Amino acid sequence: MAGWIKAHRSLLENPVVCKDSAHFAVWMWLLMNATHTTRDVWFLGERRTLVPGQLITGRRKIGSALKINESKVQRILALFQREGQIQQITSNRGRLITIISWDQYQSREETCNVEMQEHDTASIGITVKTKDVFRDKERERKEEKEKTQERMGGREDRIEQTTRKGTNQAKEREDRKQWEEAPFLIPTLKEVRRFVEENGCKVNPEVFFRYYDSRDWFVGKEKMRSWQKQLLTWEARDKEKDTSPYSVTPYKHQRQAELYRYNQQRSNNINSIWVR
Repeated sequence: MAGWIKAHRSLLENPVVCKDSAHFAVWMWLLMNATHTTRDVWFLGERRTLVPGQLITGRRKIGSALKINESKVQRILALFQREGQIQQITSNRGRLITIISWDQYQSREETCNVEMQEHDTASIGITVKTKDVFRDKERERKEEKEKTQERMGGREDRIEQTTRKGTNQAKEREDRKQWEEAPFLIPTLKEVRRFVEENGCKVNPEVFFRYYDSRDWFVGKEKMRSWQKQLLTWEARDKEKDTSPYSVTPYKHQRQAELYRYNQQRSNNINSIWVR
């Protein structure tokens, strides 16, 4: 394709076209590939007459020419259409793109000097009105954001506190899950005695140890998860009742402890006889 187009330096001030290098490249590709004369083409099964500033293309063709992803080309063209840069008629076989205000900025050679003086501050296809509209939208968004913040008051702080609380709860649930999945380690009588001494508990450590050791460290029908917490539960019940059912005083559990010692001694005696 031969020929040339006009490009004004104010094009660099347009925030839509100069959003990034891909937007600028797509815009220049559209300008350079738009028709500059009237010609007839087939589109959507019918004959159409293209006027200067129009072209039939597709996002795949643009992406292949500029080495840009097709989905990004689609987003760029949609932005140009929303901001009043172009108009599109799309189909599954291509799209007809019309560059708005083409005639105002791409005049013929003989009228070039006159029209360049009239549009000295305008970029190709970008009018001052378009830039004003963009600034107005930005101003409206800022004002709306300020009004929303005033209406909300301290709501953002409450949302932040709620988010922090939810994070802490999630962390607690995760810690509890890890604790529940951790394997239970059976303590020794020495460890139980040390724990009772360090925490100043009144629970008899020997009774506690013999009681749960005879039950294979089960609490009801479930395997014990923490013998320290279970011992503290005994201690709390001792405080609620003067005579705790778990202390050394009650006859029932004292008798169980004595019976356990007796069975252990008897087992040792039997083993010693067999050894002889």
